[in-house]
Amino acid sequence: MTPSRTFAWIVRRGGITPVTLEVEQRALAAAVTPFNAAIRARAADVPAQASALYGRLIRPLNLAPNEPVVIVSHDVLHRLPFQALRGPSGWLLEERAVSYAPSASVLAYLVGRPPRERTRVLALGNPDLGAARLALPGAQREAETIKTLYSNAEIYLQKDATKETLLARAPDSQLLHVGAHAEVDEIDPLYSVIRLARTEKVAGELEAHEIYRVDLHRSAIVALSACETGLGRITRGDEPWGFTRPVLSAGAPAMLVSLWEVEDAATARTMARFYKDLAGGSARDALRAAQREVLGDPRTNQPFFWAPFVLVGDWR
Repeated sequence: MTPSRTFAWIVRRGGITPVTLEVEQRALAAAVTPFNAAIRARAADVPAQASALYGRLIRPLNLAPNEPVVIVSHDVLHRLPFQALRGPSGWLLEERAVSYAPSASVLAYLVGRPPRERTRVLALGNPDLGAARLALPGAQREAETIKTLYSNAEIYLQKDATKETLLARAPDSQLLHVGAHAEVDEIDPLYSVIRLARTEKVAGELEAHEIYRVDLHRSAIVALSACETGLGRITRGDEPWGFTRPVLSAGAPAMLVSLWEVEDAATARTMARFYKDLAGGSARDALRAAQREVLGDPRTNQPFFWAPFVLVGDWR
């Protein structure tokens, strides 16, 4: 994005196609921010705003029908849920598979490694934070569902869903799922926290900077089924901080994160379908199928319910 125009590069096996979008940086920021607010408010004009952004950002790219896309964003577009843009055939999610990468070089590195096994599963859900109002029954159902799909999964719930357990068991896991409350620190993203249960020796707050010291080189996917785990300050190098950089830097090739405060029941349904399909297919297709299932329910067909989660990194 530049003050006067926006540039896109479409990278395919056969070459690179540059596209100039006649939309100013200020105009895009003025469109993305209210669009995100409208999604959170479940406003009636979300489809209209989604169509306008599709016309500015997607239509000029002349993508082939059903062609999947990996989006590397810039500036305020890091906060845009592209899957919730709307074209002539429906939401972008319905039109094509969508995943994300923090940068092209990071993506090339991540997909350059062989795919990893997905048999050893560690799931923590609904950590006991000492207050009934902070309970996440949907997150507990997520972990319990994972256990039915992966018989050897280790699941830890409520008082057992501790930071101590995560740090001890994560290096041996291939699928790591955490269903908990999270808070992104916009001032210092490395102090963003995932709130887990405490023990007598260890407090429950897992800070983002601590993830750098966790060995995730056996992991295939890290799923943070929590609120706003994909957000954070955008650095001068145009990379989103928060949990994304620490998890990928610790060795995981892909992660599932959220862009806004998620709804408990819809998230539980999304994760149940995601892990069911993940056993036999790609992570990107599994997430797409899960989101389309939630979208297909009239009670949860607004993007607020089905569009918060994005797959970052290796989509396979």
